[in-house]
Amino acid sequence: MSDSEPVSAGRKPVATVLNNGSRAEGAAGDFLEPAETYEEWIAQHFPLPAPRRHRRRLIVAITLFTVLLTFLAAGGAYLVADRGDTVYGARAEIVFDAGSVDSTAQSERLMANQVVVARSRGVLAPVAASTGVAVTELEDALSASVVGESSVVRLTVSSPDPAQATRLVEAIADAYVAEVAKNAMSEAETFLDQSIGAVNDEQARVAERLVAIDAAQPDADAPATAEERLLELQAENLFQQLGVLQSRLVDAQLQAGERARATLVGSPYALDEPLGPKPSQAAAIGALAGLAIAGSVAVALWQLTSPR
Repeated sequence: MSDSEPVSAGRKPVATVLNNGSRAEGAAGDFLEPAETYEEWIAQHFPLPAPRRHRRRLIVAITLFTVLLTFLAAGGAYLVADRGDTVYGARAEIVFDAGSVDSTAQSERLMANQVVVARSRGVLAPVAASTGVAVTELEDALSASVVGESSVVRLTVSSPDPAQATRLVEAIADAYVAEVAKNAMSEAETFLDQSIGAVNDEQARVAERLVAIDAAQPDADAPATAEERLLELQAENLFQQLGVLQSRLVDAQLQAGERARATLVGSPYALDEPLGPKPSQAAAIGALAGLAIAGSVAVALWQLTSPR
């Protein structure tokens, strides 16, 4: 079409419609049909390459997949958590005094070690023996942490029975305090403590035997037998040994100076709110997990469809 040719009434040059604000200029001499939109004209005269159209559809599909998977994961986690049994908790807090330490870093290391000590078998085995709860169950039920930057060790026990949770955390706290005291003892103190325990056991055995002999003797005024005299002499010697060992233990403790010790703060207590289930928290975690999975799939698909 030349410049002198008239423009038909039903068609407008692209430059004309561009000036109207609703059309765009294309190739020279191109015209838009009356019902033809700008987008249709662009798609007809400047079509996107096939790979670009495919990637646009892929983006839409990935977006829908991500939303759907996130929703399903969150909803599933919420339903599962909502049907779980109620779990109660009990807590004990213990102040740990590291004693004589050379630096703040050393003190922090000692505090971090207390979490390991509280969950160790040296603490849990005696509790398992006294309560009848297996060590593995205690490990699963117990959580230990240091409260902020303080010297407080917090022990929390979970259980379907709130009374049992309180009993267990009390027993674990007592065992932990005893374990700290034992670990802080020097070799001399440990030896003396064990020796005192052996003397106490022997005293108990001698006393039990004397009671048995007295019970078997019908005549209370009868003279003491040779065994009775030997046992009485042995009991007197054990008493003297015990006094000497206890005196040496006190001296060893004084020479040791400041040492680590643990002190229970108040009494263990039951938590006001159950530890679980928490459906909202589970749903949030499920949503994050679904989003992470969907993101991984999206990245993989995008890389597979990218032009080489």
